[in-house]
Amino acid sequence: MKPERRGVFLVVAVLLVSAVLGGIYGPNVRATTASTDDYQTSVRDFTRVLDVVQANYAEPVDVDKAVYQGAIPGMLRVLDPHSNFFDARQFALLREDQRGKYYGVGMIVAPARTTPSSWLPTSAHPPTTPAFVRRRHHEG
Repeated sequence: MKPERRGVFLVVAVLLVSAVLGGIYGPNVRATTASTDDYQTSVRDFTRVLDVVQANYAEPVDVDKAVYQGAIPGMLRVLDPHSNFFDARQFALLREDQRGKYYGVGMIVAPARTTPSSWLPTSAHPPTTPAFVRRRHHEG
């Protein structure tokens, strides 16, 4: 038998064996998912525990703080220690940092056209900056 035919025969044989084994064992192997009842039971248990804590704790309990800074981050640490939970305010601050609002110092750096030197002169107050507008207002 030629090597090319032997390779094709081997590939077909492996595919057939895999298909037969998948047909036999495949239906028995299924991922299990939690049903809606399991989620509702978990939420109900959590709210019962939170109610007991609110009723019996020595000081008033801030529910938002307990949930957003205690329970949810604690559950995330157990599931994935590298995950973080952000409440609405923290998420807004994160998004602002990611957008990167950078404010300049009000100068333009441009090459000098009169001299072929390597230094770059700066203009202290470009026309579009508030400093330029204030300077013209005070001078005029």
